[in-house]
Amino acid sequence: MSVTNDEATIRALLSSARKAQKTGRFQEAEFSIQQAVEIAERMFGKNTAAVGLVLLDLIEFYQPDAARHPAKLKTLHSRVRDILAGYAHRDRMSRHDS
Repeated sequence: MSVTNDEATIRALLSSARKAQKTGRFQEAEFSIQQAVEIAERMFGKNTAAVGLVLLDLIEFYQPDAARHPAKLKTLHSRVRDILAGYAHRDRMSRHDS
């Protein structure tokens, strides 16, 4: 399976964000992850597992400083939960159809 340019860009942005965060360049890290989320949303759709995975990177970014970002974390957790719930619902429906 080949990787598209967008997928490669997402991976590069997430890798860059991790490096930036490790060296204290937090604004750069946050911007890179947010760009990765936007590309994933355009490429896969807003409520897809791929977007959920990128959102988990954003959650991990904010988690160490959770006290300063409670609203962002709550929103992100809720969004990932909604994405997963959508997949769980589709799984239940497909089992009923079989």
